[in-house]
Amino acid sequence: MIRLIGVLVAALALASGVAFAQEAEEAPAEAQQGTVVRFTTQLGTVDIQLFDERTPITVANFLRLVNEKAYDGAFFHRLVPGFVIQGGGYCIGENEAGEEIIAQVPDHGPVKNEPGIPNTRGTISMAKLGGDPDSATNQFFISLGDNRANLDRQNGGFTVFGEVVEKDVPMLAKFNALERANAGGPFSDLPLIALPEEPVLDLSDLVVIESVRVLDPETGDPVEAEGDGPEDEDTARDEGGDE
Repeated sequence: MIRLIGVLVAALALASGVAFAQEAEEAPAEAQQGTVVRFTTQLGTVDIQLFDERTPITVANFLRLVNEKAYDGAFFHRLVPGFVIQGGGYCIGENEAGEEIIAQVPDHGPVKNEPGIPNTRGTISMAKLGGDPDSATNQFFISLGDNRANLDRQNGGFTVFGEVVEKDVPMLAKFNALERANAGGPFSDLPLIALPEEPVLDLSDLVVIESVRVLDPETGDPVEAEGDGPEDEDTARDEGGDE
């Protein structure tokens, strides 16, 4: 069990800053060809086509974390309906006593910003620190609305590096309809499968990313990653955009 006002707020000690992305309307992203990855969650699966050629640095960083299974067990920690659902920064871990705690997803340091593709509904973009265009590491967000009006310009522009494939676009509505709880700090818009009756969360309440896998281009089946996750270096940081 995880106490909503307690363990989640205690995770703030790990964060070095909070910066989130801002809001906007709706239009299709431009067609691209590239690697396809599958997110598996309690709500279902979401296939995302990456823009390997247009954003090679960002895609390489993202796939490195995917292949290391860094996102397995992470959860979406921020939802603003009609705007974004954000994740990739936090996961459930254990302390030395075997107690469940909020941990941060390891990363390999910041990557260079690669703006240019519009932040339209269904695109996936890297989150970053406010005032620092080249600060993206592991956090990402999926646009639930057309966010071109501000995210294409804010903080040097947010790097779109993929988009939800057409068959999985209905998942955006599922994300948008999730319940939310205010647990403070980066968890002030925490998406939940269901609101708890008491101020205590079970792991099943969180929207967990069970796995992210690259799909075989010929069979369309997930390719099992071989890594065990990146080394847990001292790179704790909370990234996003400014709301």
